[in-house]
Amino acid sequence: MRLININTHELGEFIGTPEDPIPPYVILSHTWGVNEVTYTEMMRPNPDTFKKEGYIKILEFASAVALRTASTNDPIEYVWVDTCCIDKSSSAELSEAINSMYRWYKNAKHCYVYLSDVGGFEPDPEDEASQAPAKDQNARMRDALENCRWMTRGWTLQELLANPQVLFFNRDWELLFRKKDWIPQLSMLLGIGRDVLTTCDPSLASVAQRMSWASRRRTTRAEDIAYCLLGIFDVSMPLLYGEGGEKAFVRLQEEIMKSSDDHSLFAWRNLDREYASCHGLLAASPAKFAMSHNVAFVDDPEDNAPFSVTNKGLSLILPLARVAGKPDLFIGLLNCRDPGPDGEPLGIYLIQLGGGQFARVDADELWIVGGGPNLQDATASAIDLPSPMQFYVRQNIRLPADYVTSDVGGFLVTEDITSPDIFLCEASPNVTWISHQGFIPILAEDGGKQEFLCYSSRADNTMGAVIIILMWDRQSQKFGVKFHYHGRWPSETSTQSRLLDKNLLQTVGPPADEFRFYVAGGHRVASADMQLGLMGRLVVIKVAIRIK
Repeated sequence: MRLININTHELGEFIGTPEDPIPPYVILSHTWGVNEVTYTEMMRPNPDTFKKEGYIKILEFASAVALRTASTNDPIEYVWVDTCCIDKSSSAELSEAINSMYRWYKNAKHCYVYLSDVGGFEPDPEDEASQAPAKDQNARMRDALENCRWMTRGWTLQELLANPQVLFFNRDWELLFRKKDWIPQLSMLLGIGRDVLTTCDPSLASVAQRMSWASRRRTTRAEDIAYCLLGIFDVSMPLLYGEGGEKAFVRLQEEIMKSSDDHSLFAWRNLDREYASCHGLLAASPAKFAMSHNVAFVDDPEDNAPFSVTNKGLSLILPLARVAGKPDLFIGLLNCRDPGPDGEPLGIYLIQLGGGQFARVDADELWIVGGGPNLQDATASAIDLPSPMQFYVRQNIRLPADYVTSDVGGFLVTEDITSPDIFLCEASPNVTWISHQGFIPILAEDGGKQEFLCYSSRADNTMGAVIIILMWDRQSQKFGVKFHYHGRWPSETSTQSRLLDKNLLQTVGPPADEFRFYVAGGHRVASADMQLGLMGRLVVIKVAIRIK
């Protein structure tokens, strides 16, 4: 661990062994500005280094520590600042530092919070002139703290929680208050329990509650929204900058599962009402936990079966209750509770995909006992009584290979056409073709469906048209594709009408994987791969059309 000597302003390195112990130090919590000092600049400063705002901040921090500890029996001679005490050019050192960060803040003698955008709190002249009741100093301080940048950053959350001796300073390094004296106000502002702030023990809160603390915080790098929470959940994991924020956050949740059976990990919600989307069980970001600040974990070893990540997805056992009239829709009961007076159990909506696979649906809602048909009421007809079931949920939802259903929502068409002049000149019947989505809906009352897609050439009017016929039958649950080519193709009537009028459907061959046809310039090949897939929550027939 590197520390700055407050007298010499030089960096020193300490191993932390009995022979080379880490001396007492004060640690800084702050928000980064545009002119911070790096490790390299601190090791080899030049005249420009000394002019940087970041360097001046370090000197003022060191002076504040010296001033406040000089009169004690144990003056402190070292400080730690994240901008320059880590060599960020070394990915290995950066990874080790981030995984150690919470412990470093916890072990510091004091943590000084520097609020660069908060000033003093003298009486407001406008309040005096208007003769309105002036806000007391605590109220003004609370308003300033609520709106300061430090309250919005991801990294500052663990810096507040790790250490009991936290002192808050304004931009002039004047002491505003100590954390221990402001527990009620901080609890109100941050939504963090007083017991957590007092004991510095985040594990007193459920996983969902801890996630909610970070739900409105931001980080400069997308992945850091996961990495800044490592200490709060007491886990470690490799840093992979470039993987993206969602992947990093999913990895964090997988690490949490290795040491926690807290079902509140799954008690997240989408903030916006969604239309027909399937999800995995793990959230994409802490923002999904914004409404989970009161979700409490139920520590019952008998009810909490282990869950883990497997190559088939997340494996878990939950009591599942089938929703009557919807054979594939279930409510999975979680072993966590909402903040109601009786602590009602929570549930999530799950859809069965087959092969032991499920997916979460209606993720903007959590099911609450008493908020709808009651699972505990054996006479309730809307929901069956729950029974435990083992199942799997992939984070990236896909249908099992053997999945069959009569509830198909439509064709979803993608195109791969190598000749830029070939285009879709008509879809028939065109009343069902949603062109900007490439989607052809199948209505619930449709017993079957045929859609005619006609492709021709902009540049070659001798090409004629190749017609791709998409077919689906609800009773047999089968789908397929046929091809037809016509050398001359007038455009005054629809493709479907022309085929019927000319009895050309009789000449259309059996379903095929591909179709070869000759036009001026050579042979062309048309193909259409078809498979069941998902468009949100909707089961669709995905059609990949290629013309080469």
